[in-house]
Amino acid sequence: MDENKARKTNKTLRHQRFTTFILSLPVLVFVVMSLHNKAAERPAAVSEEPAVAQAGASLPSSAPSAVPQQSADTVWIDVRTPQEFDGGHLPGAINLPVDGFAQTFPALGLSRDAVVAIYCRSGKRAGRALDVARELGYAKAYNAGGYEALIRD
Repeated sequence: MDENKARKTNKTLRHQRFTTFILSLPVLVFVVMSLHNKAAERPAAVSEEPAVAQAGASLPSSAPSAVPQQSADTVWIDVRTPQEFDGGHLPGAINLPVDGFAQTFPALGLSRDAVVAIYCRSGKRAGRALDVARELGYAKAYNAGGYEALIRD
């Protein structure tokens, strides 16, 4: 008798697990499709050609004094999230979020002599990215500060 009861309990548990799995599938499909659509809508973070600042562009007066001489060949890197970048960014800036900066920055293939201006919202994330750039040998990389300050000046 106990054996029949155990079989019945096991069968019920298997049925509940199967039902839960079947009912969870639409939710799983929805989540995967939502993530896929968000990734497809987001513009590519890195272009084939390195972006450069517009000719004649210069740093604001609030930029750190240790900034190398800037030129039209300055590469602007925005280390904010793609959502922040989509909300507004400097013309020609490349979006390389700070969380993956150590992997994506070297992929740009920039010369170690390139002048690289790194900015974020406040300058904190740019500082973290600057540390990585300097470790990789980019002596002319600098923290350009926050986006709002850059567009104000």
